[in-house]
Amino acid sequence: MTGKCTFPTPGYKVELKKHYPQIHPPILVLDKIVTRPRGPAGDVVTTVDVKYEEQTRIRYAEVEIVPDGTRIKVEEVH
Repeated sequence: MTGKCTFPTPGYKVELKKHYPQIHPPILVLDKIVTRPRGPAGDVVTTVDVKYEEQTRIRYAEVEIVPDGTRIKVEEVH
């Protein structure tokens, strides 16, 4: 899964990790972990790339990002 997150200042970091426990097998639940910048930062809107990869035999229909509650339909890319 790839995506982008937008923040009000530079220096933010974003990571996606598999949420435990997984509740509904056709839906992959991922935790979004945001690390704020340390120290002063300019007021420049910044977009950060975020990515999650996993080798699995499960065919997910959707991905849910928590705590946001955002759901995204899965599109297979070959």
